[in-house]
Amino acid sequence: MYAVNQLASYTANLSIQHTTILKRVLRYLSGTRTYEITYSSSPQYPALLGYADAVYVNVDDLKSTSRYVFLVRRGAITQRSKKQTTITLLLIEAEYIALSIAAYEAC
Repeated sequence: MYAVNQLASYTANLSIQHTTILKRVLRYLSGTRTYEITYSSSPQYPALLGYADAVYVNVDDLKSTSRYVFLVRRGAITQRSKKQTTITLLLIEAEYIALSIAAYEAC
């Protein structure tokens, strides 16, 4: 998802390098077509588990990317990767924004 998002920002001006990366992503997607999300009924796994993170500053526009995923019994139920609308000066600021977005989704 992240790789496709990053490649989409270069659709107006693709280079040979972008085309090579696009082919690699398409081969990966083709090879994982049969993968499925599975849920476990085992009580050892928590009913709800969430992860959030931020990728600090894209050099093209100086904006960070927030990502989160929520799992139920080891199976993903929601995920998101989105460029933040504000420019942050520190990694910790980008992390706080990512956690805030994930907390809102959890609620």
